[in-house]
Amino acid sequence: MGCCTSSILPQVDLPELPPGIKHLTVNSPQALYDAVADVAARSIVGTKTAAPEPIMSWAFEVPEDPLAPLVEDPTAERLAYGKWMATFMMAVAVRHGGCFALMDGDGDDAKVVACALNFPPNNKNLHAPGMCEFLFSLTGKAEGKMPKAMEGKRMAAVDKTMHQSHKAHAKNPHWYVQLLAVDPEAQRQGHGTKLLKFITTLGEKSGVPVYLETIGSGAEAFYAKHGFETQARYPVTGGSVTLDANGGLAGMVRKAK
Repeated sequence: MGCCTSSILPQVDLPELPPGIKHLTVNSPQALYDAVADVAARSIVGTKTAAPEPIMSWAFEVPEDPLAPLVEDPTAERLAYGKWMATFMMAVAVRHGGCFALMDGDGDDAKVVACALNFPPNNKNLHAPGMCEFLFSLTGKAEGKMPKAMEGKRMAAVDKTMHQSHKAHAKNPHWYVQLLAVDPEAQRQGHGTKLLKFITTLGEKSGVPVYLETIGSGAEAFYAKHGFETQARYPVTGGSVTLDANGGLAGMVRKAK
């Protein structure tokens, strides 16, 4: 049982949820869970009008411009990769109480327009799942067969670089924003801002910093508007290719208020 101690849910008191924001738990309706997974997956995958999540997209396939929208509609393989990644990360985030969704209204017909997958403050390195956590997420949680990209050199490089940044800039308890995703069809409408403002209040209520990784000058500028400061940038080299847009993966911290 020792390897499963990291799966203990941290006891974090959440503030009152603002209108439109839902906290997903293991008891949330399956329809809501599926809707959040769909938004997260499509955000990771990208479209011809909305750029994919650049770090995970690069791990799957090296594009000419990692920060640009897709040139063609996503392939079935890319869609399957996005769905697997989304459901895997959701399974872990929900398990630890860090999954939130933003709805476009309060009625029964309200739709999910954004989601945030987070890890609450802890001293167990929950952001680095151990074998038991990994197996739990694969057991009826992550959808489909594990993509080949998960075992590739680029994914290994991404994982290594994220751990390097995380260890350097978030040593003490903190909120970790693993993924902030907005529906590709609902971007530039303030949804990401609204959800991020809520996440920063979690850090304030907990009295701890909020940490995340991102890439690209546009993304860094967005987070900077909300009090995040870039600590360092890390080029990510996997095999013979390097992800170094705007200097590479940026570790960003919003200090405790």
